[in-house]
Amino acid sequence: MKALNCKLYVLFLIIACTFLKAQNNSFIYELNYKPNSDSLKTEKILFYLDIKGNESTFRSDKFRQSDSLRALSYEYHEPSTIKNLFIELKEISILNTIQLQ
Repeated sequence: MKALNCKLYVLFLIIACTFLKAQNNSFIYELNYKPNSDSLKTEKILFYLDIKGNESTFRSDKFRQSDSLRALSYEYHEPSTIKNLFIELKEISILNTIQLQ
């Protein structure tokens, strides 16, 4: 019985460490605006702030969806990563903003 409890405890620790190490944060920002000052119609755009490790990425909802489609596509034969996107990338550790092209 003690051996089973010990094995379950070790398994729990391994799973917990895996989840803690793989933590990524995503924050959603919603922008509501009027296209014209005379207009009664409002439009909404969603933006995502993704934090992975010491890097943060800020992008629109449409760009995030198209990035997901690129990741599923085998047409380009190139893996989609944060580094090869045309986005604003900020390294949190040194607080420098880099424009990727």
